[in-house]
Amino acid sequence: MNSAIELAKASDYSAVTDITEIVWLDTYPNDVVGITLKDIQEATAAFRANSREERFVQLISNPQKYLVVARVDGKTVGFIYARIDQTPHQIQSCYVLPEYQNQGIGGMLMRGALEWLGNDKDIVLGVATYNKKAIGFYEHFGFIEHGIREDPASWLPSGKRIPEIEMILKSK
Repeated sequence: MNSAIELAKASDYSAVTDITEIVWLDTYPNDVVGITLKDIQEATAAFRANSREERFVQLISNPQKYLVVARVDGKTVGFIYARIDQTPHQIQSCYVLPEYQNQGIGGMLMRGALEWLGNDKDIVLGVATYNKKAIGFYEHFGFIEHGIREDPASWLPSGKRIPEIEMILKSK
């Protein structure tokens, strides 16, 4: 397996959009909290409808934003998006295709993002309360639960909300 971590380019737009949809469909439906596959399909359709390549190009051109992709044998299999334009710093997304998870790819992405973000300010992220795998992943990097997160992005077109916690990595 030949893997590489690279800054995203404009040509990565479609792959990043596809990975987002695949990971959402795999991760977010949850019978216990009442989030159905249909809820997530509607959310991914809305995401695609609102997604624009021009905005993606602006994002990857902004020095306060960090979007890096992971490739395995030339195939884009994951990405991480972080930003320093707010305090605290934020990790917005860390997604790896399901069939490439548990192979160290997410760890490579996270280590790069944490290095880029630095340790002079706290770093926060949101994660679904029921995504125990992701919570454990973030805890491995020193993040701790910091309470309920009220992120407008967690509201679905159906009117349901993905329950989230905020996790924080304290500055040094």
